[in-house]
Amino acid sequence: MIVVDVLVAILPSILYFEQIYYIIKSKENIGYSIDTSGILLFANSTRIIFWFGEHYQINLLIQSILLILTHLLLLYVCIRYSPPAYQSRYLDFWQWNKYYVYVLSLISYNCLLIGLYFILHRYHIFVNILGYLALGLEATLPIPQIIKNYQQKSLEGFKYTILLGWIAGDSFKVVYFILQSSPLPFALCSIIQVTFDIIIIIQAFLYKSKK
Repeated sequence: MIVVDVLVAILPSILYFEQIYYIIKSKENIGYSIDTSGILLFANSTRIIFWFGEHYQINLLIQSILLILTHLLLLYVCIRYSPPAYQSRYLDFWQWNKYYVYVLSLISYNCLLIGLYFILHRYHIFVNILGYLALGLEATLPIPQIIKNYQQKSLEGFKYTILLGWIAGDSFKVVYFILQSSPLPFALCSIIQVTFDIIIIIQAFLYKSKK
């Protein structure tokens, strides 16, 4: 079981290193949505703070820390080689050309949550809200990629190892969280993610057949 716990902690981060390598090698980001990194950064930041209110498994805490470090690196690589194309958003959120702005937004979000936690941590409902917020965000993880694939009518530039990792990881997590009696939000999040993963698989077949 120790081996499984270690794999749960490190594998989600390892999956993204091929994408990082691909972007550095090609010096452009064609198919990866930086919104995916944004979701993971905010979701895992929230999940870390949630841990202080409800101590879930330590390997899941380590997983969140590693994912934050990995996606800070991936985001840096994306911004360096391919600044995001402009889309109309409030305050141009998450489509800035400067890496430090992304970091500052993440720091601001964490400061806000930490402040709220110190004030409201005695209330169990607040801790539960943190858990559902973290995992609700994570459940939307594949959505930006689904949208980008639809816009491009292609999965070019998006590494299939990430998709395979999402499918295998999310399916495994559903079973793992149930067997480990993890808080309910964990299992619900994984079930929703599996559904979105299936949509990307369908996209892969549809767009490949149109070539």
